[in-house]
Amino acid sequence: MTRRGGFTLLELMVAVLLTSVVALLAYATVRAGLDTSERLERYRTTVGAQIIVRAMLFDALRHLPEGGGAAMSDVLFAIEDRTNSAGLPSDVVRFLSRGVTSPLGASATWSVTLAPSEEGVRLVAVPVDATEAAPIDALLVGARGLSVRVIARTGDSEWTDGWDAAGQVPAAVALEFLSDEGVPVTPPLVVHAALEGVP
Repeated sequence: MTRRGGFTLLELMVAVLLTSVVALLAYATVRAGLDTSERLERYRTTVGAQIIVRAMLFDALRHLPEGGGAAMSDVLFAIEDRTNSAGLPSDVVRFLSRGVTSPLGASATWSVTLAPSEEGVRLVAVPVDATEAAPIDALLVGARGLSVRVIARTGDSEWTDGWDAAGQVPAAVALEFLSDEGVPVTPPLVVHAALEGVP
């Protein structure tokens, strides 16, 4: 009995099975690479935004206007001490600054608001003189809560959670960005504020 040339059904099934396994492995490798690339890009974007917002806040807080501006009754710096329904600190801080744009300390005055939102902690800076520049709107995606503390310019060295003294700015400001669980997402930002007013 002579055999015909060709493959048996069993050989064809094994070949199809091996080809399928190799194709699935190749697909899984490509998919894992794409997922890793997406996660890295998301991480870079988040960390980049945190660095930019922290640098902007650092400069803005170092150049708070001292002396009450146009009237001594102007509120230059205010903290609304809040907590959300889950018990997470959700403070809102509003202040005037001359350190948002260059030259720092000599630029126009900006109104800056930092507050938690549904998407994250949002920084909004608007020039007081509307013709000066475009508003700035930045979002810290990983942060859901904000805890703000200040030290007064008096001999009292206690950190406090509130501030609304008209015509005055604190000596130092500490900002802590928190996750949903109340864990800091970045190291606290502590700034010696209003350097123009320091002798």
